[in-house]
Amino acid sequence: MKKILLFLILGLCNLVFANDGDLDLTFNGDGIAAQNLRTTGLEELSEFKILPDGSIIAIGKTMGEITIVKLDSMGNKINSFGLNNQGFTNITLAGYNLVFVNALESQLDGKIVFGGEMTYAGIINAFLVRLNIDGTFDNNFGSPSWPIGIILENFNMYKQKYNDIKILPNGKILCVGSCGQTNAYSDEDILIARYNSDGTLDNTFGDNGKIIYDHMGDMDSAVQIEILDNGEIIIFAAIFIQGFGLNTSVLKINDDGSFDDSFGVNGIIFTNVKTKSNLVNWNPVFLLEEDEKFTFVGKKDNELGVFRFHLNGKPDLNFASNGIFSLDNSLFWNNNFYDVDVTKDSKIVFSGGNKSEPPPIGTNTTEFFLFKMDYYGSIDSSFGNSGSKFLDIAGNDERIISTHVLQNGKILTGGFAQPQQFSNPKFTFARFENSFDLQSPVIESKMVKFDSTFTGNSNSAFLKIKNTGFGNLVVNNFIISSPFAFNPNFNLQIPFTIAPSDSVNIELDFYPALVGNNFGTLTIFSNTGMLYDVALEGFGIGSVISNSDSLDFGLAKAEWGEEVEKTVTLPIENLGNSVLEIYSLNFTNPVNAKFNSDASLPIQIQPNSIYNLPVKFGTNITGDFVGSLEITTNDFLQNTKTVALTAMSGFYYPSISVQSDTINFGNIILNQGQAAIGYDFVNIFNSGDGILKITDLSLSGQNFSNFIFNESLPIILQPSESYGIGITFTSLNLGSFEANLEIVSNDLVNSNEFVNLFAEVVLTDSKESSNSVPKDFTLLPNYPNPFNPSTKITFGIPEKSSVRLEIFNVLGQKVKTLVEAELLPSFYTFEWNGTDEFNNRVSNGIYLLKMQAGKFTETRKMTILK
Repeated sequence: MKKILLFLILGLCNLVFANDGDLDLTFNGDGIAAQNLRTTGLEELSEFKILPDGSIIAIGKTMGEITIVKLDSMGNKINSFGLNNQGFTNITLAGYNLVFVNALESQLDGKIVFGGEMTYAGIINAFLVRLNIDGTFDNNFGSPSWPIGIILENFNMYKQKYNDIKILPNGKILCVGSCGQTNAYSDEDILIARYNSDGTLDNTFGDNGKIIYDHMGDMDSAVQIEILDNGEIIIFAAIFIQGFGLNTSVLKINDDGSFDDSFGVNGIIFTNVKTKSNLVNWNPVFLLEEDEKFTFVGKKDNELGVFRFHLNGKPDLNFASNGIFSLDNSLFWNNNFYDVDVTKDSKIVFSGGNKSEPPPIGTNTTEFFLFKMDYYGSIDSSFGNSGSKFLDIAGNDERIISTHVLQNGKILTGGFAQPQQFSNPKFTFARFENSFDLQSPVIESKMVKFDSTFTGNSNSAFLKIKNTGFGNLVVNNFIISSPFAFNPNFNLQIPFTIAPSDSVNIELDFYPALVGNNFGTLTIFSNTGMLYDVALEGFGIGSVISNSDSLDFGLAKAEWGEEVEKTVTLPIENLGNSVLEIYSLNFTNPVNAKFNSDASLPIQIQPNSIYNLPVKFGTNITGDFVGSLEITTNDFLQNTKTVALTAMSGFYYPSISVQSDTINFGNIILNQGQAAIGYDFVNIFNSGDGILKITDLSLSGQNFSNFIFNESLPIILQPSESYGIGITFTSLNLGSFEANLEIVSNDLVNSNEFVNLFAEVVLTDSKESSNSVPKDFTLLPNYPNPFNPSTKITFGIPEKSSVRLEIFNVLGQKVKTLVEAELLPSFYTFEWNGTDEFNNRVSNGIYLLKMQAGKFTETRKMTILK
């Protein structure tokens, strides 16, 4: 009875005389609870959570195994939890070692999810485990290829790990971490994955459930997830920047896993503050506060400090000195920070392992360490020793890994304590006193971002000022910078008072003076004793591009064998009130086709005007084609606009038709001393829709040399056009003659047509032939031409004439006289064998054939080839 009375007296004395930062002696009798889960072996706490009933779930590793334990609010094991009703569960996978548990979450249904990394055969795998509320494995979670309740994830890489997990409102599980192809620290990419509630990868997210982001090919790692009140996802990361190092950064992603381009630069904000360590395996700790500001420990200009930023990437100038609280290294020796939380009166508590003075040489002694500051970045001198609390539990390596502020304001910490150097640490919890400041008001207000507004116009937005403290907040005055203004109303006159937990909305106006981002500050004067600045941001619209998101060329056609080309116009309208400039046009082209434009850049479009941009399409094959056009302008809202381009291509095809496949010259009279000569035509017709081209004519057969055509190639026929190919027959002998004429064209189906030629030479005929005497003087082209070794030359005279037929070279020198005689009306054919007057072979080249008959003169070119 005396012992009980003594305990009650000590407890009452503690309630009366305890200071903030002292151990809470009502917790396990002395403020400390150490769990000896094994008689021997390593026990390192990784994380703990407070469940709704006040019990504690803690997780870590013991002897290479994962150990999860459930404690009551006093730090005692709850033996009904676990596989063997011992208060804890051990998880071991054969062959897996180097286990690190990095994250722990509890679902609304009480189930427990945790994750991290495991090593098997040198390969580092990310893992997730879900337990039921009693500590047994959840049989409805995981893959059949692994033990029930466990997911081991390998994305075909050397290493992958999860640093943090969050249970989303829809029950899905979001994980962030890093991955790499090698074991080098320099080979780290950001890894983001999302799972369905049954543990399968969510294929609606990213690339089959995952996102791998490589910023610059070096050390990048996502370390912490936060969910905003509106459900938006914020990810804190360490991203390597060449020449700078690891930059504390913020990512914002959409529900499908894509980066939110409206946030920062392509969804990323770089604070230009280095992480505390140069190694990506040291995870920086972030605190996202209710007013959407984030606080963390980092380095700038080699100065270690606590930093606070708005979610737009700008420092919170109300915090400490322009957003930075410098950590004086003379006070702390190690400065290892592992967690951070916020108290009920909006004060900030950092925790970790530290020492107020250097330890003995050859040791690495640290103690449980807490550091507390108020909302505005000043040291809370009422806590511990000038804001700091050191707790030496066992005399060697002691660190707080996880910290939570309880509903009653007290601070519960968990970590591990190592009694002696090289001995094994134990799960250790300590609870500290922490009181509320019931009189101090605290301003909470978010950055105000106005909707985009045309220059010369105005827009309004509301700022919510909330008092999160415990005394009345009196707002005495505002100072606001241009181009923003405070808009008072009859219901809100300065000064005004805001009761604890209440809020007031004030109206602000935006008068954009600049095209693009406009920044300003609203300074609030109040009874907090501090000036409070609110960041203001608005976007001034100048030029605004408007055009269709797609452009269809329809069907483009060309003649077969030619390039298909078509030009259409894309109307681009400037809806703004200043000149719109188009700086660049970048086309993405499909295979075997090309989209482009010959418009001269830059293009200027006046306000409320339309410019028709010529866009061209070209290809040499048939098909359907898809491309895109990216237009870069001075439109600050969307400086790039993408237009989908589509086109189909086809060809006009010619089709050759021959009137008859046989031409019969009939009987041709042979007069003494004269050649028998006849004429006829091969009629062809283009029945297609493309241009028909006759590219070659050739004769073959037994008597092909007796048939001559006089045509210049190619012969071009438009659709539905016809043409007659003239054929001349000559012979100095009697008999039957036949040959074949081959017509080569661009007809895809019948590129080669054949016509049979027949003629009969007789001495007399009962029917006078009209083909024997020409109507006019004529000199037909020699055939063949070019030739080697000889060619035939045919000419006709309608009356008795003195005829001279001579050959000259290109210098005008006469080479040979073939004919010099008086001839009767008829056709005549002579052969030149390529010799001169002395029967010497002439050289290769061009020669001129000249005929004179009375007043008739004509010259043709002939070519001798080797």
